Amino acid sequence: MQYSKGGSMQNQPKVSLSGIEFLCLSIQANPGKSQRFHIKRLQRYKTGKDCPGNGNRGSGYFNSPFYRNVLWFDQAPKTQYIGRGKWKAPSARMYIKGRGNDRANEARQKLGLSPIEYIPHVELVQEV
Repeated sequence: MQYSKGGSMQNQPKVSLSGIEFLCLSIQANPGKSQRFHIKRLQRYKTGKDCPGNGNRGSGYFNSPFYRNVLWFDQAPKTQYIGRGKWKAPSARMYIKGRGNDRANEARQKLGLSPIEYIPHVELVQEV
């Protein structure tokens, strides 16, 4: 790809992905990375710049019951006690699920890339 003097790409693909498609693609390509990692990549994809606020924008994708534990899941061990019998993980480790892998492969087809086979054994280790 070539960059112009302003820093924008001249040969950008003509296909645009939705936020969910991009996140599924990112989690599929980078399993075990944090939510913040994927949100930062999404913001960079949408705006062409690093996002301000350390990747806090768009975290609703990971809190929504329509996506979390449907398209992806968090496998980070909950080691920090936050009170009243509740524990949390210091950082998320996101992995793709079967339906998320299907969405990611649809996005890969849009981009002209070959699909990636889903490996379900990662999902079986998930803590409930």
